[in-house]
Amino acid sequence: MRQQAKHITTHSQNNKFDAYILKTYWRMKLYRTPHEPLLITEVIDTGDSFSFTSISFDDYWNDVHVSLNNYIRELKISWFSYINSDFYNVEPYCNAYLRLINKLPFVKTLSQEQDKFILERALGFENFVFRKKGNASAFAAATTSFRNPVFLSLQQRGLRQQIQNVPSLLPLIVALDKGKSSLFYHYRKQRIIKNSDHSLLFFPTVELNRRSASFSGLEGLTQRLVDQWDSRVPQRARLLAKKVIVPLLDNMSNENNTLNILDIGSGAGHLTSSLITNIIQSGCLRDAKIELSLLDKLSVRCLKRFSSETFRAGISSIEYISDDYQKWLSNPLFRVKKYDFIFLFRVLHNLSEFKIGTHFKQHNSKAAEIIEQRRYIDFYHLSNYYKLMHFIFPNLSNAKAQHAQETPIFAPQRFFNPECLKVTNNESLIDKLTGIAHHLLIEDGDLGPMSLLKHMDEYGLHHIMVYDLSKNLKLSVNHIYCITQSDSGSPWPGAQIWPC
Repeated sequence: MRQQAKHITTHSQNNKFDAYILKTYWRMKLYRTPHEPLLITEVIDTGDSFSFTSISFDDYWNDVHVSLNNYIRELKISWFSYINSDFYNVEPYCNAYLRLINKLPFVKTLSQEQDKFILERALGFENFVFRKKGNASAFAAATTSFRNPVFLSLQQRGLRQQIQNVPSLLPLIVALDKGKSSLFYHYRKQRIIKNSDHSLLFFPTVELNRRSASFSGLEGLTQRLVDQWDSRVPQRARLLAKKVIVPLLDNMSNENNTLNILDIGSGAGHLTSSLITNIIQSGCLRDAKIELSLLDKLSVRCLKRFSSETFRAGISSIEYISDDYQKWLSNPLFRVKKYDFIFLFRVLHNLSEFKIGTHFKQHNSKAAEIIEQRRYIDFYHLSNYYKLMHFIFPNLSNAKAQHAQETPIFAPQRFFNPECLKVTNNESLIDKLTGIAHHLLIEDGDLGPMSLLKHMDEYGLHHIMVYDLSKNLKLSVNHIYCITQSDSGSPWPGAQIWPC
């Protein structure tokens, strides 16, 4: 693809800008740039600013096969009309894009290379990558809720109002990294302006061997773009404190007057600091103090999260451990320390696996527009969109054999990765952690009861008890488990599911 890139680089000239002003400035920069009739292809993170690379519509679609000219022309007209209408004239734009997508499975050029080129351009349309200055590969991708035609097609059909689990709306996207296509999965939606639904959607890489670098880069973005990734942190912290931890502490006697807590995958400390603040404010600690250990492989600055007066009043020490949890537990020099609680909050699903799969609908079926499948939702009108991903990334295929008189519906699938529950010497993570803690609390989006019980059975962990708190806490997406080696009659708000 011949590309004449337009570079837009801006640097802060005033070092006295506080963090809030800078974050607002760069969010607005990312917001205003898509108002131009250009396609952002890349955002370079220089460490203290961002550089944007964009390209014209014609340059982006240059060299596409002649058989698609009418479809590209229709998309161009509707795309310009949509942008110039201040993002109002959405229906012709979405329809033109979907007509192109639905045409592509039947287009055959003279070479597989040309076929792939066309598919990559179609699926990467309106998506862009984030790259750190000097790095060869992008660490993540992004798109906007107000220009991505797939996301907008869901709004057009009223599905965004029905479905609150935003990652299930646009689970996977393709983005072009220096002309090469890569696959990314939905991680966070970040609203750009208050009282507006215009948002940035962030996507780490699907490739497991690059996942850590993805999260490291995205964590760095929080320092210059957003205050926190998850706006539900206060709600989650209150739920965990009020319904799970505080009732238990009210029934515990602590002779050492110390509560030892290890948080694995603590990140920037958003949830940990909020949760512990709720625990302290409840008064359940009485005269006890918390000794807090934070374990994370990312080098993040989280000290400011623990600087409030309330927090300091209930903490006697904070220990930082920079390591991968699986390697840390397998280290022969591992210093055994007994914890009252170990938190493993939304860490395991960061290593989940992704596939493009199929299910079938009879030709004469009057099936509903959407059906539930695993964690994601299948949208029939996007079947060809994911079918094209299946062509580009055949290694991610989980398609079933097609039967006569049936039409395959292609859709993304997300699977829990059972390797997450093992440490590097193939021992059980659950067994290791419950050996050094009275109570292990796990919150995860992909670790369902069947996956957890399969692990417990595989390792013969009949001396360990597992309580599923999800239903009692009225959770619809995440699962919460308490795992312990001793039956202390604790008031867990859930059912014991292991031993069966």
